[in-house]
Amino acid sequence: MTRCQATPTVSAVEKVPRKKEYLLRLSDGSTIRVLEEHLTRSGLEEGCPVDEDTRREVADSYEYATARGIALRLLKTRPRTEEELKRRFRKADLRVKICERVLDDLKADGHVDDRVFAQLWVKEKIGRGGSGRRRISSELRSKGIDRTIVEEEIARNYDDRQEVEIATRLALRRLGRLKSLPAGVARRRLYGLLLRRGFQADVASAALEAALESVSREETT
Repeated sequence: MTRCQATPTVSAVEKVPRKKEYLLRLSDGSTIRVLEEHLTRSGLEEGCPVDEDTRREVADSYEYATARGIALRLLKTRPRTEEELKRRFRKADLRVKICERVLDDLKADGHVDDRVFAQLWVKEKIGRGGSGRRRISSELRSKGIDRTIVEEEIARNYDDRQEVEIATRLALRRLGRLKSLPAGVARRRLYGLLLRRGFQADVASAALEAALESVSREETT
């Protein structure tokens, strides 16, 4: 005849130093971490039984708060993409289903929005004046933003004329450093720089010619 296993009870409640949480020691030798607010709300104290439903509820509550706390701390420094937060959650070894709940709540509250992130990123890069659309696209994709969102936000905020102007200004700034080099070497280095900064070949060529023409005009006046 199989004996029913007794439901464990709380044998000790210990405050975790410097944290708003407690460690519950159970009569079966296991332990559970619980947030201070959850401990108060649930009424768990020494002698209280802790069945599987209660154990699961406490664990989920603790992990949810941990994940949300991680996310909010990261969001204080700068906006984050969904994928950036997921990567951080994975480092903390948090369960996927709990992290998805946190992300859903953060998106509903407007704290996380990949489209807004992409829009702000594009505008910031344009403002700094050193990146072409190809590089910006690669950066956003590396942060886990969907390709469709990336392409739409770049098309909406970064037009062809603007990209050539930015590439031309970059080329003009760099030309001053290359004056001591033979013309052909300077041209190749400058063209290579523009490509590395993410400008398409046709944009780099147009910007290079515009910059060289501008310098030539200045030298003849």
